[in-house]
Amino acid sequence: MKGTPNDPDLCKKASVMQRKTREVRAKFDLPEGERVIQNYACKSLDATLTGKMFLTGNYICYQLFSGKTERIPMRSITHVSREKMGMSMAIVVETNSKKHAFYGFFQNHLDEAYYIIKYLSQNPISYIDLACAVPDPTPEPPPAEKKPTVNFQSSITLSGDWGETESSSNMVSSPPSRFFGNSPSLAPSFSPSDPSPSTSSNFGADSIFGRREVVNVDVSAAREARKLAVEAEEGANNLLVTLAEQAEQIDRIEGSLDRVHFKMDKAERLLRDIESLPAYIGSAIYTKANKRQIHEPRDRKIAVMKGKSPPIDIEILCKMPDDSLVPAILALDEDSISCINPVTNSLIHPTFKYFFADIQSIWIRARPEHADIRFVERINRPRFRFMSSYIQIITNELILRAKDIGTSLDVVFEPGAQKFDYGNARISATPPVSRDSNSTFVRFEGLVKTSSLLSANAPQQVKDDLKQVDDDLDAIFNHLQNINIRTDVIVTETVRQNEQLSKINEKMETAEERLQSANGRLDRRLK
Repeated sequence: MKGTPNDPDLCKKASVMQRKTREVRAKFDLPEGERVIQNYACKSLDATLTGKMFLTGNYICYQLFSGKTERIPMRSITHVSREKMGMSMAIVVETNSKKHAFYGFFQNHLDEAYYIIKYLSQNPISYIDLACAVPDPTPEPPPAEKKPTVNFQSSITLSGDWGETESSSNMVSSPPSRFFGNSPSLAPSFSPSDPSPSTSSNFGADSIFGRREVVNVDVSAAREARKLAVEAEEGANNLLVTLAEQAEQIDRIEGSLDRVHFKMDKAERLLRDIESLPAYIGSAIYTKANKRQIHEPRDRKIAVMKGKSPPIDIEILCKMPDDSLVPAILALDEDSISCINPVTNSLIHPTFKYFFADIQSIWIRARPEHADIRFVERINRPRFRFMSSYIQIITNELILRAKDIGTSLDVVFEPGAQKFDYGNARISATPPVSRDSNSTFVRFEGLVKTSSLLSANAPQQVKDDLKQVDDDLDAIFNHLQNINIRTDVIVTETVRQNEQLSKINEKMETAEERLQSANGRLDRRLK
């Protein structure tokens, strides 16, 4: 049926792509996880006849017309550019050992191929398998760190956010089993003999001077900081309780003032009755038509809700209305997503901003690392198409953020599409792998574990101590987030109470003026 995952056209395209992937894997001797993302007809400097280029998550594969094959690992690329070659433009791919040039593309294929190669060379495709990312048991906190009881409506809970998952946030140095998809060979793995200074540590490892050093980890500083964070959060909780009690007291004061004004209304009517007969007759009508509203005390318990989802920017390749593929930033906010031009920092297209309430589903395409976002019929918007190495993270964020505002999205996998986990905060707390520092992926959640930076042959005691430090840092991060949210609530409530006190002050001044006026009238009547 058209427009469904069982659409015959979709099934046919998926079958063609699967067959092409099998052929390319066999022809270029690629790992099992590699899938063909795109292919082009073009020429290379090594031959004048047109050959074929195949792009996968981790390789540029090129087959000459003669049948000779060559593959360039994405991780070996040091620079990608577009340069003039004779009468045409070429894609120049540089590695440490060789310079490759490809030209003779059809129509706009050169720009598209250039953007995909540059993007994949900086952003490896990674998927997080939650079944392989089981968190280690969390040690019981020291007795002195008992969490305070807060007596207000609802204390904040950050389920699945900061500090819940330990092993799932070790993306920088986790074993290949934490990834699935197109890049198993790129998932970092370390052996005891790995001397790389960027991955090993002097904690029990051989130093650059040939000595074996054993360094004790001071866990007391992190533990003391954790205690201070607990005390600070307890102080914020106590302040909220005090503010709630103060708010109820202010309500009682305002209610008492309103009752004073109510009695003053009655006293003024009695004075008018005494002063003249017409006033006495009109008094009964006035009493029925104008009854003062008394301020009633309210339940002033202060609810502390979960904080807003932080903004996240993710580098993508955006499919424009003319089908061209261009670099862009997918900006995920609390209730909307926007496709931003990374150069001008403005919308890449006037219509490329969408609210979660208008999104119906996200379709994971049979073409690897491609997805569509589709919308409800009432807004009559065309689908938003893009390519990204972070399809899983984007899908997960869309699901969680839509849920936060009370709506839901469908996730549809086309035939042959890469399936993955989603709808779990542990995925959001795991930073993605990056081939270098050029990626523009920006995250505000998740912390890389310091214990993950140890070499495999570090002493167990050092590993255990650093893990304890990691746990303390995670807890501190969690407490600081809670304190930050409570601070916002405290400021808001304080401003509200100040406004209410100003109103009470005006009522008191008015009551004093009315009382003085009534006393004067009584004095004149008694004389």
